[in-house]
This record gives sequence, C-alpha cells and structure tokens, in this order.
Amino acid sequence: MVQALSRYLGDCCLLMAAIWLSFPVYAFCRVRDDAGKVIQIDRPPQRIISLAPDLTETLFAISADKQLVGVIRGSDYPAAAQRLPVIGSYTGLDLERLHSLHPDLIVTWGTAFSRQLALLEKQGGPVYVSQPKQLEEVARTMKILGC
Repeated sequence: MVQALSRYLGDCCLLMAAIWLSFPVYAFCRVRDDAGKVIQIDRPPQRIISLAPDLTETLFAISADKQLVGVIRGSDYPAAAQRLPVIGSYTGLDLERLHSLHPDLIVTWGTAFSRQLALLEKQGGPVYVSQPKQLEEVARTMKILGC
C-alpha cells in the first residue's frame, strides 16, 4: 500500500512539473515609465540605484530601502540614506562605481544623465524614468516601484 501511494505521488509530482514547465515564463513586472518606455523586470529587484533624492525618499517610503545599494549625492533623507554608497552627483555619474554595485534596476528623474543611462540600457540594465507632473503621478510612481 505504501509503495503504491509513493509511486502515485511520484507520478503526480512528475505530471505537475511537466505542466508547470510547459507554461511560458512571464515577466514579474511590466510597466511604462514617465518617458513612455516599457520596462520589464523578470524578478523582484534586489539591487536598486536611485539617481534622484526624491526617488530615494520614495523607495524608503515603500519599504524598498533594503534593496537600495546606491544613491546620488544629496540623498540625505531619511538618515539611513546617508550610509549608502554615492555613485555621482547632478554633474555626472561614476559609471565604474555604479557597475561595481551590480544594479538590477536604476531609477532616475526626467532626462538627467540621459547619455550615460543610454549606455547602461544598451548593456541590459533596466532604467525607470520618473517625472511626475501632478500629485497623483507621485502615487502612481510609488505603486509602480512597489510592484
């Protein structure tokens, strides 16, 4: 009896695995940023870099601070943001330092650093552009970054 049940359960597990593997892999999160680009993330971001002080605050507000690995100079709120590695300022980014942090998502404001970020996007790094113009859009950004 035990052998029959064990064989039955084993067959069920094999069947379930075959069914599961036959489904296509979908993106974890697919959104359109404020620049109109579709950003697809296949798994929850574990290493985020923020290139704007307000986005650093937003990431802390939605409890994504554990994934935050780098910020831009001026990201001083909350106080914990001051302990994160600084990868540049409004005048430019230290791309070598940025790469060394191995981000799987970079969030930035508007068209800041557009040339440097274009290079990063070509190398496969998702870059989310936030440029809210109305208060409701700030909430939308928070919802999207929390996906």
